[in-house]
Amino acid sequence: MTDASATILIGKPIANTELHVLDAHLQPVPLGVTGELYIGGRGVALGYLHRPELTAERFVPDPFSEDPGARMYRTGDLVRQRLDGVLYVGRVDNQIKLRGHRIELGEIEAVFDGDPAVSRSAVVVRDFGAGDGRIVAYVVGIEGAGVDVDRLRQRARDRLPDYMVPQHIEVLTALPLTPNGKIDRKALPEPRVSPSSTGDHQVPPANALEELLVRLWCQTLRRERVGVTDNFFDLGGHSLLAVRLVQLIADSCRINLSLAIIFKAPTIREQARAIDGGHLAEGISVVPLEPRGAREPLFCICGINLYQHLARNLDADRPVFGVFLPVEGALLSGDGGEIGVRDMAAEYVKAIRAQQPQGPYHLVGVSFGGVLAYEAAQQLRAAGEEVGILAILDVVLPGGLDFSWTLWAREHLGRVRQEGAPYALAQLGEWREKAATWLDHQAPRLPAVAAGLSARLRSALRPGPPRRPDRGPSTRSEPGDHGKIQQDIESLHRVRLDQYRAAWERYERTLRPYPGTALIFRARDEKRPPGTAVRADCGWSRYIASDRMTLHEVRGDHLGILTEPSVRELAQAIRSQFDASSIEHEHPASTAG
Repeated sequence: MTDASATILIGKPIANTELHVLDAHLQPVPLGVTGELYIGGRGVALGYLHRPELTAERFVPDPFSEDPGARMYRTGDLVRQRLDGVLYVGRVDNQIKLRGHRIELGEIEAVFDGDPAVSRSAVVVRDFGAGDGRIVAYVVGIEGAGVDVDRLRQRARDRLPDYMVPQHIEVLTALPLTPNGKIDRKALPEPRVSPSSTGDHQVPPANALEELLVRLWCQTLRRERVGVTDNFFDLGGHSLLAVRLVQLIADSCRINLSLAIIFKAPTIREQARAIDGGHLAEGISVVPLEPRGAREPLFCICGINLYQHLARNLDADRPVFGVFLPVEGALLSGDGGEIGVRDMAAEYVKAIRAQQPQGPYHLVGVSFGGVLAYEAAQQLRAAGEEVGILAILDVVLPGGLDFSWTLWAREHLGRVRQEGAPYALAQLGEWREKAATWLDHQAPRLPAVAAGLSARLRSALRPGPPRRPDRGPSTRSEPGDHGKIQQDIESLHRVRLDQYRAAWERYERTLRPYPGTALIFRARDEKRPPGTAVRADCGWSRYIASDRMTLHEVRGDHLGILTEPSVRELAQAIRSQFDASSIEHEHPASTAG
């Protein structure tokens, strides 16, 4: 709760009206949780005069009323329900998604507006290219009072999760306004590029190698300066940008370099020491995300940078390790070839047993990492080892989705009513592209006559030369070619998803039931294909007995469940499972160095 929040209390409903604070699925949210405000009851109007599209968007069926045809009004306001009434937070159209986090910009503005030296603020997300979106805050000071940017930044850190703290704070004499007095966010000036997002005092490079790495980091992250003790991921880096950085370092230093170095040495100073010492992070790496503790460790499979928040939210006395394979770097660069789930899982098992020679073992994996964790658990049990916790995070198998044409039509028609012709045209283009892509893949299997018909149909669906299968981009874009870098990142993502799907299809044909217990987590807010609904078990009951599964639904989207604040709920469920299991043996944090 921010300091300003006490001044923005909407209150309680008047006679003949009801207030509902709901999530995206029109389900009530718990007390104190942000949701959208809907107004119901007999006091609700019938709609907007002569505006049927807006009426359909804002006046929706009321599932809480017993009166046939009852409607409730969708206000577009984000609020929190309190015992003393409803607290205004912001607007739905001010909610954005940045690197897997859903962020309400109004909450950030409330933090700054609550400062006695600030008269008004505005917060936006600016695109700095190469997939680098950053939160920028614009503040106007009280007349006659100076604005201390460092103090405001600290205020934001004290009151907001790390991912909501603005990377830039700009002080203006006034905010630009539209003719009707609202903030004109499009007219806000471009921010000056700040040195760093992790601290106000940068540590400068101490030698020529650190100076070179600073230049390469700035080029990758689109920053003017960085400090040698800044963390790559805290500056907005992610796995795909890490691929780009590793390639630049390898080319500049003329060395062979593994992607694991970014995770084991996430600062420039650590990377320089690793390069000088010849410790280039080749081969399998077990990276301590939380090295302290004597309890049985938890091993995180595939994409170790994703689990940092989880490691911080588990027991203080529990070590947490991320396991990295060289093939992960190849996959991220679009050059992983054909993935073998069993072979990859065997490599993970080898690394885990080198770190901890005896069980019980505790594994967690998200997305494709969940499939790999499942197979690793199978192999450990086949070797006679005990597997304690197996946590599978938002892995929805093909059998875990139910499709309804009625739901499909309702969702698309609802979007058409809300967004009009642009949405309909965009969907038409997407369906044409999907049909043409399917024909691209089928063409080599068709006889000559059918292939000719297929080619003509592809030409009608997608004018221009036939599309070749995407083999992945080059990671050697020229400096300054930020549009090309962004295209490369999007292309890498598509290639990786295609490889994962193909790997699952091969693995599914020989999949064995799992005799142990498992925690199955589902991301509540992940956007699924139109017309589909996810089953509670995500399709895993085909392979794990129902009485051996514990099902959990976590607020957040696919990777958002591993970030604040959703990860706290996830960590609590894992802690509870540890507590419910038998008394643990004490394990040293490392047995293999």
